[in-house]
Amino acid sequence: MEIKNNGNPAPIGTVPATATQQDMDSMSGAVRTRIAPPSSAVPRPGSREADAEEIERLARRYSRDAQLAVEGLLYWSLRWPFELMATLVAAGRKWEEDYNRPTSKRRVSLYDDEG
Repeated sequence: MEIKNNGNPAPIGTVPATATQQDMDSMSGAVRTRIAPPSSAVPRPGSREADAEEIERLARRYSRDAQLAVEGLLYWSLRWPFELMATLVAAGRKWEEDYNRPTSKRRVSLYDDEG
C-alpha cells in the first residue's frame, strides 16, 4: 500500500523510509511513507491499557500539582506577614512624605496697594 505525501507532514504512526527506499523513490519521483506496524509496547489509542496509562499519568500530575500547592501555601503563610509589614511601612513613609512636608513660608501683604 502506497501513500503519497504532497508536502504535508507525515501521518501519525509512520516511519521514515530507508536510504535504499529513498533512492528508489527519488528516481521514480514519488514520495512514499511507510506506515509503522502496531507495536506491542505502545498501546492503541482506544484500548484499556491506554486509558489506564492516561489515568496514571494524570494522577501523577495532579499529585505533583497538589504537592506544589501545599508547599506554596506554606511559603506564602511564612512570608506574607513580613511582606505586609514592609508594604505598610513603605505606604506610611510615602504618606509622611506627601502630607507632612513643611510648608514654604512666603510673605503675604496685608494691603493690595503696597508698592
